[in-house]
Order: sequence, then C-alpha cells, then structure tokens
Amino acid sequence: METIYRGYPQALELKPYMVYRKEEKRPQPAGNERVRRQAESEYFKGLYPLAVRRCQSLVEAGCDRLDYPGSPIYDEYPDREALYRLRDGILRNAREQGMEENKDMTQLLLIHEISRRREQRRE
Repeated sequence: METIYRGYPQALELKPYMVYRKEEKRPQPAGNERVRRQAESEYFKGLYPLAVRRCQSLVEAGCDRLDYPGSPIYDEYPDREALYRLRDGILRNAREQGMEENKDMTQLLLIHEISRRREQRRE
C-alpha cells in the first residue's frame, strides 16, 4: 500500500523531507542569529494545538508581569512555590475566560517560557 502524504505535491512523488531544501550555510552576523531563533520559536509556537496556544498566551502574559530586573523568575534558582503561585494565577485567568484548566501543561509551558526569557537575557 502506497503512503499518501497530505499537503505535499503528489504528482512530483516527493516525500515530505524532500520538499524542504537546506540553504547554503553562510556565516551570519550575530544579530541575525537571534532574529532567526526568535522567528523559529514563533513558528513552532504556531504549530501548537489551539488549546495549548491559548494557554501559552496566558503564560506569556503572566511572565510579562514579572519581567523586570530583580524578578523572581531571574533568580539563580527560582523558588518552586513562587512558580506554583504564578501557575495558579494563570489557571485562575484561564478559568475566568472559560478555558480548560490543565495544571501540568500550564506548569510545563511556564517553565519553558521562563527558561526562554532567561536565555534571551543572557545574550
């Protein structure tokens, strides 16, 4: 039985990995690397399922409120209880907006977002 890859040109008989060509790698200025990583991050966030994207927007809003010098999210070892309180605040916002609550997913997105922001700050 032949495998059909939906969304890819069937007439050309290409596999999905054949459609995308890696461009020639040239040395890029440091600024371009940061822009490229940010664009790539935004692209992958766009691939999240709808419920996760909605939760991600709440997580980003919660982190925006704590994005200042001396914030607990930038401590060398962030406090677990502070992260739980932040997560619970995000879940409260989700409940108020009528969204589904998922503690584990919210905690995961929160930790990833904090990690991403800490990495950006180091650059």
